[in-house]
Amino acid sequence: MDFNPQLYNEKFRIPTNRLTDVIYGAGFYHIVICTKDRRYFFGNIYDHEMHYSSIGEFTKNNIEQLSEHYPDVIIHRYQVMPNHIHLLLQIVPSEEETQPNKFGKIGRLGVIIRGLKSGISKWANENHIDFAWQSRFYDSIIKHPEQYSETDYYIQNNVLRWSEDKMNTNTHLVEP
Repeated sequence: MDFNPQLYNEKFRIPTNRLTDVIYGAGFYHIVICTKDRRYFFGNIYDHEMHYSSIGEFTKNNIEQLSEHYPDVIIHRYQVMPNHIHLLLQIVPSEEETQPNKFGKIGRLGVIIRGLKSGISKWANENHIDFAWQSRFYDSIIKHPEQYSETDYYIQNNVLRWSEDKMNTNTHLVEP
């Protein structure tokens, strides 16, 4: 069954935080995905080094294998933090990005992030980890080489600056 936005007169529709005049297809993106309530699931940072939990290690491996599931995606840089993920990724042009998906949307970014989040959630479920994502994700379209360099530097040094990070809630890891 195809998605019909008129079926419920848009009564249950949550407004998108994506730009409505942009096709999230080929291009460079900085993505931030948070855990629900910014809980520490992926590990913790000690002595300026990320120490991964089991779900953190699985998440890291999943990101490294993302291009196997989505051949049009190149991960340029990533960092799994205690309660969020940073991705600097590129979507290369493909045939699929011009075809609307089952929701009538064109663009690959949402499909890729949804696939990553659902794979990690499924693994957590199978391993009896009470895990949840924040429902949305943050994206920034990288338009200039300077913006790319700044984003790359930011992600690369995120662990070192954890003590000043607004995502650092100074809580403990949820999973032992």
